[in-house]
Amino acid sequence: MLLDSLNEECPGIHTVCVDLSNWSDAQTTTEAVGDLDLLVNNVGVISYQSLLTTTEEEYKRVYDINVASVIAVTQVVARNMVKRKTGQYSVLCEYKRL
Repeated sequence: MLLDSLNEECPGIHTVCVDLSNWSDAQTTTEAVGDLDLLVNNVGVISYQSLLTTTEEEYKRVYDINVASVIAVTQVVARNMVKRKTGQYSVLCEYKRL
């Protein structure tokens, strides 16, 4: 698994696996991690459907992961950073066609 490989290469980091399309799961998992000094929130999925054929379900999937999950995770981390008066976060994303 990719996360196992990453943990072996960088033993000082903490990785988690979460379904980012689920707001509640994303926030609960993020809260369980505890205090973070740095968050690099790098999220992005693309849809290969064209504008003319994209379904509402596909649009919601892309939106939930590319937009809502960024807000859900960053919100939890930023609240904790403000409370502790320390920390940094960065949001990286790439949007392609929908």
